[in-house]
Amino acid sequence: MKQKRRDRATLVMLIGSITFVLVVFFWWKLQLALTRYFDADEYAYLHWAYNVFSGKLPYRDFFFYVPPGFLWVLAPLFAFFHGVTAFIAGRVLAFVIFCALSLVTGLLFWEVRRSWVALLAPLLLVFLPLPSDKFLEIRPDTLAMLLATLGLTFQVRGIRGKKIAVWFFSGVFYGLSLLVLPKTLPQVAVAVLVAIGWGIWVPRSGISLREKKKGKNILPFFIGILVPIGMLGLWSLFLRDIGLVWYSITSLPAVVGQETAKMFPMQPDLFFYPNDTYYGETGWSAGLFVNHVVWIIGLTMGAVRLLTPWLGPSVAPQGAAMAGKGESWSEFLIAGSFFAHVIFFFWIYPLRHAQYLIPIAVFVSFYAADAVDIVWAKAKRNSISFIMGITSIIILLGTLYKTFLLVNSPKLVWTNKAALANIENIHKTIPFDQYLLDLDGRTLYYKDPYYICCLPFGEFVPFMKPKPSSVISYLEKTQTLYIYEGDLLRVNTLSIDEKNYIRAHFVPDPNIAGLLERM
Repeated sequence: MKQKRRDRATLVMLIGSITFVLVVFFWWKLQLALTRYFDADEYAYLHWAYNVFSGKLPYRDFFFYVPPGFLWVLAPLFAFFHGVTAFIAGRVLAFVIFCALSLVTGLLFWEVRRSWVALLAPLLLVFLPLPSDKFLEIRPDTLAMLLATLGLTFQVRGIRGKKIAVWFFSGVFYGLSLLVLPKTLPQVAVAVLVAIGWGIWVPRSGISLREKKKGKNILPFFIGILVPIGMLGLWSLFLRDIGLVWYSITSLPAVVGQETAKMFPMQPDLFFYPNDTYYGETGWSAGLFVNHVVWIIGLTMGAVRLLTPWLGPSVAPQGAAMAGKGESWSEFLIAGSFFAHVIFFFWIYPLRHAQYLIPIAVFVSFYAADAVDIVWAKAKRNSISFIMGITSIIILLGTLYKTFLLVNSPKLVWTNKAALANIENIHKTIPFDQYLLDLDGRTLYYKDPYYICCLPFGEFVPFMKPKPSSVISYLEKTQTLYIYEGDLLRVNTLSIDEKNYIRAHFVPDPNIAGLLERM
């Protein structure tokens, strides 16, 4: 009895230690979110969100190529923040969404394993150097994955025979994730297939009649998915151009992605090679090594879980909360969702930017924690192995903490101060009622003279149907006095005629980097 009490007290201390380290990691991530330099995509999403806040409609009034859900979430920030504070507010929102995603990942683990190791799932997700920084950026990927993970968690509860309402909420969250970003489509497709399979299997299974009635009624799941999609359809009717909306979120991004990939090919393993942007140091560093170990363990464990549900009860997951009640279906649902994202990243997506790894990283952290849970289940069988297990987890925590500091400390130097100062200078210099062609997005509050802004549109306009008119006529029509090309000098991406026109009529501002003024 005394031994059990000591073991329980030791376990409580261990859980407290993991929680403390997780809080410290979150605090560090908040500092990085507030100080880290801005990615070009962040400027664009904030710019488009301000357009929505100003009453403009995506697709009709300005170019946009994904569903509008994220803009609807981001736009209300401008009711409370203006000037450069809007950028910081956007980062804080991104941080909050990331915290929620991390905790929901732990909740999903608890739902299927009922183990304290659930705390390690969010800890590992916050730790992972790749694609850590992308979680903190103002982009829809993290929010979409949060919603998809909530959908997954509710679906697991539905398979366990909980109230029918959980099937509905599962569908709603999946549908909302698509409304934010269609990159969750592979996961939603797996969820739909599992729901159909579950609905067919339940009436033929040996589970209780009560569970059959709950499991058989999966219609609310499909109704839930259709609710957000129906909202988008009704909104498109209000826009009076369903064809434009459909083209903008399906064919257009596919064509643009394929053509851009031809110009700038990216190998799927690009970000797994040494680089200080993600790993904090150049060369083969501790951050890179530990990152790769976690990824390999997560991928391997995910593959094992994908196969073991169909090999019989002798290999049922340790700590599974659903043995004998469709547990194999939930295992396949989670692992299938994981590898659907992996397959799309490696073989379907034409572009493979680091943010495309966000969905995969969520499952990597889940299954890396799952591997620890299996080891722990064996270690707690006797006192000696229990002590060894506790010691191993303490060493793991120390390794993660030390590596986390090595990876993230150098990143505090790469600040956004210069960028925010430059933006503030623009706001002080140019009246907000002026037209400004923003090829970068960061100026936010000015009138856009052209349908497309915030992007190197010269790279993809030739592939649009119908092809938009040249920007030259709009610069003339509105007598635009300013062009902002940003750090990436995006005027160089325009057509030859457009570049020649701009060079003939605009000159660089001597005081504001990236700003061109009409002569």
